Amino acid sequence: MLSWVLGKKRTAGKRRAPAYDKAKHIAEKGNVKERIKLASYDDLDPEFLYYFAKDEAAEVRRAVAKNDGTPLQADVVLAEDTDTQVRIELAHKIGRIIPTLTDEENERLTEMAMQVLEILARDTETQVRAVISDEIKLLTNVPKRLVKQLARDAEDVVAMPILEYSSLLTDKELTQIIASGVQGGRCSQLPAATASAPKLPRRFPQLRINPQSRRCWRTSRR
Repeated sequence: MLSWVLGKKRTAGKRRAPAYDKAKHIAEKGNVKERIKLASYDDLDPEFLYYFAKDEAAEVRRAVAKNDGTPLQADVVLAEDTDTQVRIELAHKIGRIIPTLTDEENERLTEMAMQVLEILARDTETQVRAVISDEIKLLTNVPKRLVKQLARDAEDVVAMPILEYSSLLTDKELTQIIASGVQGGRCSQLPAATASAPKLPRRFPQLRINPQSRRCWRTSRR
């Protein structure tokens, strides 16, 4: 895994990426299609992937964002890319990477991965935050403050996966989040969601909505 932060996560067997000199020529003079293909190799020399993270063509940057071999230094740059699809692709990838991190991993690797995750979790685009929420809803090795942040998101598509599935939130915290003034659609969705959500039937057997304020709360258990 340390190889990933350095951008040298090679596939098994023979090298797939072009030799260094050829890759350099494509990076400098290749057209968009050629650069996209080159940026898709997960065993490409990391300096090229970092270089492509700032490519003028969004299609090239998307290829870098999807590439598991891209160094985390480049992912940090891509996390604030101006193209929404780049950030969405990166969100999916970071969701694949985070579960593989262990206590034995290089500390710097973990810090950078979490930095990317947190940047994306506060993205201005709902779709990006929604991808992050869905990707981490079952994880226990992510910052709890980030989970609580997503659970309180104003958009249901972002908050609901965390409210339904995250084991990092206690019963008390879930109750406080729902009762703190979360309004409208989310409250109406919660009862319907209990049929498929593993936690809500146990934690929220009865929910009430004030028709005037649209605030919701849980009734006391008997």
